[in-house]
Amino acid sequence: MPYSHTMSNIGKITLFVIFIAVFLPPVFAEENQSGFGFSIVPSIGIINGQANEIVYKSSNSNMFESELQWNMEPLFYAGLAADFGPVNNFARHGFVGNLSFKFGFPQKAGIMEDRDWLDLYWVPSGTLTNYSRHDNFSERAILADLSLGYSFPLLDFIALGANLDFSFMHYYWIAKDGYYQYLTQEGQTSINDIKPVAVKGNVLEYAQNWLILSPGVFIKFRLGRFFSLNGNFNYSPFIYCADKDVHPLKNTTYEDFLYYGQYLKGSGGITFSPLDYLDLTLFLSYSSISDSRGDTYINSIKYPEPIAGGGYSALEIGLLVKLRFFGWY
Repeated sequence: MPYSHTMSNIGKITLFVIFIAVFLPPVFAEENQSGFGFSIVPSIGIINGQANEIVYKSSNSNMFESELQWNMEPLFYAGLAADFGPVNNFARHGFVGNLSFKFGFPQKAGIMEDRDWLDLYWVPSGTLTNYSRHDNFSERAILADLSLGYSFPLLDFIALGANLDFSFMHYYWIAKDGYYQYLTQEGQTSINDIKPVAVKGNVLEYAQNWLILSPGVFIKFRLGRFFSLNGNFNYSPFIYCADKDVHPLKNTTYEDFLYYGQYLKGSGGITFSPLDYLDLTLFLSYSSISDSRGDTYINSIKYPEPIAGGGYSALEIGLLVKLRFFGWY
C-alpha cells in the first residue's frame, strides 16, 4: 500500500475519533450527573458603558436642560457567585438559583461630560450653552444579583427555563480636573467660540444606586461532549434609582429619586466543560435602563415638579470558572 494512501487513512481515522470524542452526546456523563449540585463561581471581567444624569425642561417635556454622562471605558472587576441547580440541565428538570457579587477596582474610567441647554434670551432655544469635560474616576462599583428560577430539558440537547432576578447596582464616581466652556455674556452664541477654562481638583461627585426586579427566560444548547451555548433575556419596568450629585465648587447637592422606565438585559456565552466538576464560560452581555423619571431635591429642598431623569447602558465581557463542590441525586 502506498505510503501517502496509508497516511490518508490514518488522518481520516484520527478525524473520526476526534469527532466522536467531542460531538458524541455524553451518555455516561448524563448517568453520573443526573442530580443536583452546589457550585462556587469566581469571575473576572470588563464593563464598558455609560451612566446618565438628566434634568428635563419640565415634567411634561422630553427636552433636556442638563445631561451628565459618566463614562466607563473600561471598568475592570472581580466577582464571586454561589450556584445551585441540576448538575446536568439536559437530563433533569428542577429549581435553579444563583447569588452573585461583583466589585469594580478603583481606577480612572474615562471621562465625564456635562452639557446644559439653558434658556438664554440671546440664543435660539435648544442651543448648547454650557459644556465641561473632566477625568472620571470610579471610586466604588458594587453589583449584586439574586436569580431564582426553574429549568427543564427538551429533547436531548436543549434546556429551557424561566427566572426572576433581583439586581442591585451601586456606582460612585468623582470628576476631577478638566475644563469648562460657558456662554455667559450677550453676544456669545456658540460654545466653539469660547476659550476653555481649566479647573483643578474635585469638580463633581456622583453616586447612582439601582434596584431592579425583572423576569427572564434562558436557553442552553449542548454542542457536544465538552461544549455548550447559553443565552438569557430579561425585561422589566420595575425600576427604582436613588442618586446623589455633589458640586463642591457651588456648595450644592442634588438628590434624585427615579421610578419605572425600561430595563433590558441580554447575554450569551460558550461553556467548556473538561471535567465533571469544572465549567469555564466566556460570556458577553448588554444591559440598559432608559426613561426613568422622578423627583429632585436641591440642598434637601424638593423641587416643585418631577424633572429628574437617569439612564444606564453597559456592555460586559467576562470569564466564569464554575467549581462544583457538592452534588446529590
